[in-house]
Amino acid sequence: MTPHNAAADPKQVIADLERKLAESVAQQAAATEVLQIINGSGGDLKPVLDVMVTKASELCDATGGGLYLVEGDKTLNFGGSTSSISAVASELMGVPLASILGPNPQDRPFVHVVDLKATKAYRNGVPFIVASVDRGIRSWLGVPVINDGVIVAVFALYREEVRPFLENQIRLLQSFAVQASIAMKNAQLFNETKRALEQQTATADILKVIASSPSDVQPVFEAIAERSRRLVGGLSTSVSMIVDDMFHLMALTPISAEADAALRAHP
Repeated sequence: MTPHNAAADPKQVIADLERKLAESVAQQAAATEVLQIINGSGGDLKPVLDVMVTKASELCDATGGGLYLVEGDKTLNFGGSTSSISAVASELMGVPLASILGPNPQDRPFVHVVDLKATKAYRNGVPFIVASVDRGIRSWLGVPVINDGVIVAVFALYREEVRPFLENQIRLLQSFAVQASIAMKNAQLFNETKRALEQQTATADILKVIASSPSDVQPVFEAIAERSRRLVGGLSTSVSMIVDDMFHLMALTPISAEADAALRAHP
């Protein structure tokens, strides 16, 4: 009976263990770096997604990758990428989610296409598939990013040569998709909390103005205009009163001398 190759070759066993250890260390380092960026992002999602895609591409030995955000109508909008996939990103803008993950995307833990050029979609001339192949994408792996049971993004990797992704690489991309879900939820909570705090602060400021000028409404109107402009990030905000079915400008955050004068002159 011939002994197993691994058992007969201790050097190979050691080499395999060293390779697995190096992969595990690299994955742990990448996970730690991503978590640090999530914690320090302050609600800014883009740098987090960019790092995630870069790390996933490196660790899974992919040519490049991208993370595509799913909008309300179930189409894809580009979220983060390695530089090598940026040329392909526009091809997936507005593509239905079912075209990427299949007719029942909620039931698909991942989609792995060994060769896009060998697919029926390519032979039928589906535009974004043909465009992807023309730009050099052959092997493709996509994993849904899920928040509260809803697919909010698709994490994708690709290779320029026909070379399938391994099982451990698929599992690794799935773990990155979980991290992306956490990052997106954290960013949402951070921004919601920030907006609520800003609204409460603006309300408190206006109440202070009301208390300090009980007989003069003009400072109140001006405070409302200024705080409203800040909250919505607008160019300018105005407050008007309706008198005899006409709008009369009471307060205005300035734009320019000419524009302000024109607005004030025409009720």
